[in-house]
Amino acid sequence: KVVFHFVRMFRQEMKRGLSSFGKGCQFELLPSPSPIQAVIVPGNSSCITICKDLREVGRFDVYPIRSPTVPKGKERIRIILHAHNKEEEVH
Repeated sequence: KVVFHFVRMFRQEMKRGLSSFGKGCQFELLPSPSPIQAVIVPGNSSCITICKDLREVGRFDVYPIRSPTVPKGKERIRIILHAHNKEEEVH
């Protein structure tokens, strides 16, 4: 199915991108085989700012999941991949 192809592609690209930050990077791609993906972005304000930037600049539909919904320091960006996404949106 197309959406699971996008999941594999997205995860490869995210791992590659996050590894470019080096070992001190605080961002972390959480394990998930589903179209719902999450990247840890510690801090409510950082999480909100990055989501806002991704929506405005990249036109991505992403959502901040903030503490106290998740533990402090484990705030995350939720990314949902859909079958209607285009490969260039995921890559």
